[in-house]
Amino acid sequence: MQKYQQAHILITVLCLLLIGSMLSVQSLSRAVMAYRTNAAVLVSANAFSAAELALQGGEKQIRVLPLQPDRSNIILQQTLSYFLEKPVEWWLEQSSSGIVDYPVPAAIGQARYIIEYLGFTPFQDDEVITGDVFYRVTAFGLGQRGFGNVLLQTTWRKRIFIDSTYELHRLAWRQLR
Repeated sequence: MQKYQQAHILITVLCLLLIGSMLSVQSLSRAVMAYRTNAAVLVSANAFSAAELALQGGEKQIRVLPLQPDRSNIILQQTLSYFLEKPVEWWLEQSSSGIVDYPVPAAIGQARYIIEYLGFTPFQDDEVITGDVFYRVTAFGLGQRGFGNVLLQTTWRKRIFIDSTYELHRLAWRQLR
């Protein structure tokens, strides 16, 4: 009788250990999944931050561009699908054609931008040409270790006044990917 009770207790303890092991494995797998999800969110947020910093760099560049910008530092208008169709490698390999590296902390990732000249709308006033110059900045952000990429775009109007001062207005902002 005592051996029967000991066997029963042993089986009960083993069942409890099995249930405890299954619960701990399930908890561990949930923790690993949460870690991976948080890591992906962090990389995506870093790529977005890099692209935002590149947009700010493009804005700074627009502020110093003259009324008739030099074609060496900007490109002519492209279609929206032109940038969407380009793979990550294209953004990373380009060193000419208007793509500018924008320095961001290594902990964030990499950032580049392109400034497109969209046109000039002149105003005539006392024989001095003033008007609106339109630009579009497309910024690419890549997260740490090459994971996660974000493509942002803003459209700007630079209104030039008679005294050569200007106002810069953001007309549109969008996330392309």
